[in-house]
Amino acid sequence: MDRDLLAELRARLAARALELRQSMATMADASAPVSPDNAIGRLTRMDAMQQASMQAELHRGHTAELRLVERALEAVESGDYGTCARCGDDIAPARLRAKPEAFLCLACADKGPGTRPGVRS
Repeated sequence: MDRDLLAELRARLAARALELRQSMATMADASAPVSPDNAIGRLTRMDAMQQASMQAELHRGHTAELRLVERALEAVESGDYGTCARCGDDIAPARLRAKPEAFLCLACADKGPGTRPGVRS
């Protein structure tokens, strides 16, 4: 992989990691459980509980994505970035531009879940 592309993808991954961390920090309060002692009406409480549940699910999704992004950044530092975790071939630059956190080449991603735990396309 050429240096310019690697630098571009590293910057995009770092920016996405920062964005995810900031988003998770701001949503921490919004996903807090709704206290039954809170003096609000029943429907308002149900709405607040639904909002908290949605924020918690969004937080879980961000956490999973952040793990993938951080793993990709570690691969950049170790020199393994851009190599398919399943077959060992190079991952196409177009795929990395579209999904910089990808660990599988398109052919292996099309085959289904990876044989290594935690590997996702």
